[in-house]
Amino acid sequence: MNVRYRDFLSALSGYDFSAMQLSARNDEKGEWLVMRVESDHREQDIEKRVHETLLEKVENIRERIADRSLLKVDVEWLAPGALPRNPRSGKIKTLIDERA
Repeated sequence: MNVRYRDFLSALSGYDFSAMQLSARNDEKGEWLVMRVESDHREQDIEKRVHETLLEKVENIRERIADRSLLKVDVEWLAPGALPRNPRSGKIKTLIDERA
């Protein structure tokens, strides 16, 4: 899967969030991404609007979904502190490969 974290950050610059994590997953049907975002600012339908923004602004994602090499992008909007952090540094892993 060839996606760049900075492309997601750039596309979502208009949204209020404190941390973001991308996770690659797969099953027998194919691969998809899960984008997890931490924010204390919660609006109705935010996941849907973020998803639409990603498809509009991240050409690589739009193309991969169109050619079915990427099934989908799921968006999870979480409360601050919900993403796991390294206990020593407090940092979040920005990219996680959860593919089997």
